[in-house]
Amino acid sequence: MARTVGVVFPFFQPPPTLTVVGNVMLLTELRRSVPAKQRCSRAGELLDRVGLAALADDREPRRTDR
Repeated sequence: MARTVGVVFPFFQPPPTLTVVGNVMLLTELRRSVPAKQRCSRAGELLDRVGLAALADDREPRRTDR
């Protein structure tokens, strides 16, 4: 089951030094579940899937439940 469940933000408050896409990539880097060359594109695909692709380069936290 762990392979079918994803985490968009592994931290309650994402580290301010990471962009949104960097935060999504962090978990795949830690688990080495996605090859290094594919991490950025895979993270972009996941953000697009949940409607957050436009925020990929943002560093500022914001509400997305509106």
